[in-house]
Amino acid sequence: MHALLHVVFDADFGPIPGFYLLVVADILAWASAPSVLLKRSGRPVSALSWMLALFFLPYVGFIFWWLIGVERLERKQRARRTSTEEFEQALDAREIEAAEVARQQFSPLLPHGLFRDYGPLKLGGPTGDNSVEVLVDGEAGFRGLRDMIERADHYVHLLFYIWQYDSTGVWMKDLLVEKAKEGVEVRVLVDPWGSPRFRKQLAPDLEEAGAKVGYFLPPRYFAWQPTFNFRNHRKLVVCDGREAFTGGMNVGEEYESLWHDLGMRVRGPAVRDFHEVFLDDWYFATDEKLASEEYLKMPDEGESAESGGSFDTNSASLAVLASGPDNERSVMHDAFYHAISSARDRVWITTPYFVPGGDILKALEAAEQRDVEVRLVLPLDGDVPLVRYASRSYYTALLKRGVRIWEYQPRVLHGKALIIDDRFSFLGSANVDVRSFEINFEVGGFVASREVNQRLADMFRADIAESTEIDLEQMENIAKLTKFRDALAHLASPML
Repeated sequence: MHALLHVVFDADFGPIPGFYLLVVADILAWASAPSVLLKRSGRPVSALSWMLALFFLPYVGFIFWWLIGVERLERKQRARRTSTEEFEQALDAREIEAAEVARQQFSPLLPHGLFRDYGPLKLGGPTGDNSVEVLVDGEAGFRGLRDMIERADHYVHLLFYIWQYDSTGVWMKDLLVEKAKEGVEVRVLVDPWGSPRFRKQLAPDLEEAGAKVGYFLPPRYFAWQPTFNFRNHRKLVVCDGREAFTGGMNVGEEYESLWHDLGMRVRGPAVRDFHEVFLDDWYFATDEKLASEEYLKMPDEGESAESGGSFDTNSASLAVLASGPDNERSVMHDAFYHAISSARDRVWITTPYFVPGGDILKALEAAEQRDVEVRLVLPLDGDVPLVRYASRSYYTALLKRGVRIWEYQPRVLHGKALIIDDRFSFLGSANVDVRSFEINFEVGGFVASREVNQRLADMFRADIAESTEIDLEQMENIAKLTKFRDALAHLASPML
């Protein structure tokens, strides 16, 4: 393209320095175009954005496409269990009956086909009779984590995107070293991009104590297909099959004491679902196959009841979802879309990164048109400025539809929650953004429980009290330079 324009408009002057570099750039752009069209099939806005980047940003568009644009990962074969029949034989009548009740509870919110097409359990779909504790902020979250780990006597399995080398990262490592020396099986899986200092600063002590450490898709700078984009954003801890933890909290000082975050602790049948997500990732990263009855069996009722904690409910149905670029469809996106589209009274969302994409944006606007109360709490100052600017580019369209938006003031907002009507909620690692829905590996749970819903609703109202509401007049009167900045960020939003 650039070479052609040069020939057309500068033919009399002959080749100029850099002309052949432009020719190579054009060749690379044309060679990459089929990949863009195939990978972005069905998403014309994203495809057009990448095509413009390829042809109008020489080399830059090409490099970014092959580094962060390709969204599908061909994952090696995973053996989850020896056979469906053996696993289903381990399910007793109580579990099967509870699962059927759970499916009926979720039927107004999420279609059964969503679980049929993808679900951690071979049985498929949500489970019943779970206990759920909502953990608001790091003090409660890390106290719950410490309690879980200290009581473990068989195994502790941890997966985190970020594990900082700071006071929080060190005390967590020291606690695991102590458990490993006691003979407890400790397995730690981290994302090397999110935890760059873990291997040299924290892993040696763990491995010396007998713990096993794995790294999810470590960078291979000379590989033909870079893995920069395929990051494991999950936060997940499972102890003895009794309890699981997930949410937005990574391991670091900011998550423990500085930022406003959310997590949840679970016990009951859903723990096995969460554990299978970990075991699947562990097998992928280390080739150690642990999908056996030893790690997937249900604890006895008495054993599970020994877990401490002030659980908000002991009778929740919970649907565990895990999504990533190794799947042909974005299950997390579909679940959010169906949940928002099914809402009848309210859709309240807390998220630090709001780049919803066209389908979710239309679902929010349609919900407001059905007289559903749509409210968003987003950060005033996020930890990723470009995403914050892109988020603000959506404000005007949503405000015109009647959606109400608040920006949280006191601290960095990092919690992720979706509150639907008075019964359904989502907690997990996924943000309401394109990266969580399409690119990252994420995990979370939809909870059917009025108690959990009320707990999150109370937190949401408290957050609003510490936030500033954004109105349409304010957005229309912001400086033109700020509008231009947000518009540029919005242009990049399909690629974020």
